[in-house]
Amino acid sequence: DSSLGDDTDEEDVDEDSDSEGSNLDENMHEDAAAQRDRVKEYLYVNRDYISKHFG
Repeated sequence: DSSLGDDTDEEDVDEDSDSEGSNLDENMHEDAAAQRDRVKEYLYVNRDYISKHFG
């Protein structure tokens, strides 16, 4: 019985993702941009340490 319940849950999730796909894509792009900004800031702040050990 639990496996049948899981199947219907997955179908519901698929329908939701189809109807809200554009919103999810926008959120993913915003998250990726924020992640890039954090990485750039980290590399800039730690550039001396990184260049000593990996330069």
